[in-house]
Amino acid sequence: MTISEHSRHAMFVQLESAIGQEAALTLMEHLPPVGWADVATKRDLDQLHVLTQRDIALACAETRAELRSEMATLGTELRSEMATLGTELRGEMAALGERMFDRMTGQTRTLVFTVLGSSATMAAVTISAARLG
Repeated sequence: MTISEHSRHAMFVQLESAIGQEAALTLMEHLPPVGWADVATKRDLDQLHVLTQRDIALACAETRAELRSEMATLGTELRSEMATLGTELRGEMAALGERMFDRMTGQTRTLVFTVLGSSATMAAVTISAARLG
């Protein structure tokens, strides 16, 4: 039997005449506003709990998978960037080494010719002093 608003009101009127208006209002407030079929039971709540837990577990698994995928992508990008930087650094160091080698070669040549010129000058001075003396 479906409870209608008319039957609820008729019950309220009978309760009011039997137990008084205040008690009848209190009792009517404890009744569900619709039929009992629309009231959630403990079993309904338990099923909802199971479904909610399953949904949360699925969402966590999906989030974990997405996070792992993004981390793998970031790791790949980071390794690529590091390799590029390493290659650039090695190239710059090689160029710097070549420039330093070229400068040292030039300085060594200058030093050798300066020492040879000084030695030749000293030899000429010594020979001249020996002939004069």
